[in-house]
Amino acid sequence: MNGLPPSATRFRLSFRTVLGSVALSAAVLAAVVASLQPGLLGSSRAFHGTVYEDPEPAPAFSLTDHHGEPARLEDFRGRATLLFFGFTHCPDVCPLTLQRLARAADALGRRGKDVEIVLITVDPERDTPEVLAEYMERFGPRVTGLTGDAVTLEGLRREYGVYAAPHAGHGDSQPTIVHTPAVFGIDRAGRLRVLMHADGPEEALQSDLRSLLAL
Repeated sequence: MNGLPPSATRFRLSFRTVLGSVALSAAVLAAVVASLQPGLLGSSRAFHGTVYEDPEPAPAFSLTDHHGEPARLEDFRGRATLLFFGFTHCPDVCPLTLQRLARAADALGRRGKDVEIVLITVDPERDTPEVLAEYMERFGPRVTGLTGDAVTLEGLRREYGVYAAPHAGHGDSQPTIVHTPAVFGIDRAGRLRVLMHADGPEEALQSDLRSLLAL
């Protein structure tokens, strides 16, 4: 046994599946991801997103935050954590996702202070702590950027079942990175609870955050 949560080891996407999803919305791709993972159910009364049937501890990590300080998953215990894999040079999905998550947390008022939004880079070569720090200023203090060495980050993506690979741009556009856009909702005790659809209605995001905070 490799010690990974069954829900994480079952959470896999193929190269063909992900490249074929470039034109899909984050919500549609999240639905595809959910269909490939037996540990996930459809939306429940408590969540608009896709819930984990048997919540298990989210795969742990030890990385470096955008202040250059060590950061571990357990540092966020006691708060609801929204974990997203992305990168600062992402032209659309990543900034839009972070903006929507931050707005959803802000809309909860004082309760939103117990929400932590975490971006783990899929582009460690360019996303140094300094670059992440400048990028994080766009989204407010509740968003934390994390980076690390390429080998560690690749292993962490495997544990979460996240795909990421370079993809050539079209025409004059710069090369980009195709990656899984899922947002992992982790409860106060560090357990995976829900895959959230960041491109859905903001009222649904707020509702899912309230449900996550209530666990």
